Amino acid sequence: NFVSERDFKCQFSFIIKDSDAILGFCIASKKEESIYYIHLLFVDKNNRSRKIGSRIIDEAYKRALEASCNSIQLRCPETNVGACQFYLRNSFEIIDKVSDEISGSTPDFIFLKKLTK
Repeated sequence: NFVSERDFKCQFSFIIKDSDAILGFCIASKKEESIYYIHLLFVDKNNRSRKIGSRIIDEAYKRALEASCNSIQLRCPETNVGACQFYLRNSFEIIDKVSDEISGSTPDFIFLKKLTK
């Protein structure tokens, strides 16, 4: 298993691979001056419950510190109970609940993890 960096618009994005198989990935960028923002965290369904998601969070934490960020932030639908529980287990806290009034979609939780060196 290793981490592979990717060049895209989201400069803090990376992939977790095992040989040629993609196990998971994180699409992230720096928001404002001090927030490492995760746009998407994905773990292949066949590789869940193998701590891949936690490895992605650990790598994001490391990259956020290297980028002089003081927190990691992300948005997750409140209906995605498994993902919400995962973030809470990984030391994120819910700081807000937002809705998109135009689309009428279900509300999202805003999660935040404070970083310490």
